[in-house]
Amino acid sequence: MANDIITQLQARNETLTQAIARYGSLNASTLHTLSFEQTKVTRLTQQLANSALRREEKR
Repeated sequence: MANDIITQLQARNETLTQAIARYGSLNASTLHTLSFEQTKVTRLTQQLANSALRREEKR
């Protein structure tokens, strides 16, 4: 289950990366929002991966 969520978060991160590249010429506020979302998704992905790793180590 964690792997599925990680995959979904990575896909969302890729979508955000593409949006930033495509719409980077828009106003600074839009670019900031997209970048903030990307940072948030990256952090969540890392936290979930770390949690899944800790669970595996306990087994």
